[in-house]
Amino acid sequence: MAQNTKQQIIEETLALIDETQDIREVKLRKIARRVGIAHTSIYNYFASLEDLYLKCIEVAIIKGAAYVRQELQANKADYLYTFFAAQLDFALEHPGWYKFIWIENVADKTTEVYQNNIQQPRDEFIEFMFLNQANQISKEDKYWIVDLVHGYFHGDLVKLISGRMHIEDQEQAKDYILENTLQLYETLIQKLKSK
Repeated sequence: MAQNTKQQIIEETLALIDETQDIREVKLRKIARRVGIAHTSIYNYFASLEDLYLKCIEVAIIKGAAYVRQELQANKADYLYTFFAAQLDFALEHPGWYKFIWIENVADKTTEVYQNNIQQPRDEFIEFMFLNQANQISKEDKYWIVDLVHGYFHGDLVKLISGRMHIEDQEQAKDYILENTLQLYETLIQKLKSK
């Protein structure tokens, strides 16, 4: 029962984050009401609100990674396009989660527990990006490319989610982001190969 309640708290917190798209609207009393417990009971499962948020970030990242894996299984032909398109689609399906994970400062994301919990999705991200490159690229160069590509991708995705993209049509904006992300990736790969 305790694990079930803990999972319900996490799921309802994520649902509220998704619905409100604003972490400031997610209150312990709202979470507790949805779970059917007293708001103070949440502390029986989580040491602090930050602890709850860290667990929710972990679960949201794991769900996003699972979504990307599922899409890659369904479309193996153009894996790099599918890899980025799936991330984009997941973020647009859950913009509140995306903001919560990447933008909101709700918890200390430098803790060892947090870092350990997101290491597998991070490693998968890097693995998927370099699937066709074998071992031709050093670990240092992979991180360089990942940082640049993710920085661009994340920047335009944040603009799209927040309604600040210069392209108003969402499908056109998605195509624009995907095209530029893939072009940046290919340009960086070519730059490394020409060294």
